[in-house]
Amino acid sequence: MKTKVQLLYEQPIFQTNTMKHTPEQLQAAVMQAGTYFQCLYLEYVNDYLTISTFALDKGFTEKQARQQIEIGRKIHNQRTSK
Repeated sequence: MKTKVQLLYEQPIFQTNTMKHTPEQLQAAVMQAGTYFQCLYLEYVNDYLTISTFALDKGFTEKQARQQIEIGRKIHNQRTSK
């Protein structure tokens, strides 16, 4: 069963190599990227005890995992704050 992060990555906006996008398509890509990082953050918070285990499972270095978790945390906090 695929995770939400895997399903998001399979979206067409992530699979294209062309730079001929409309502003609306670019905004959608930014929103999808934000959702990707937010999902990674929530997956880490809910399913993992250590960054090293998360990094190992995702195929990231620990530095990459920390960076992506931090980006996701900031996006999540921004989207859920009042």
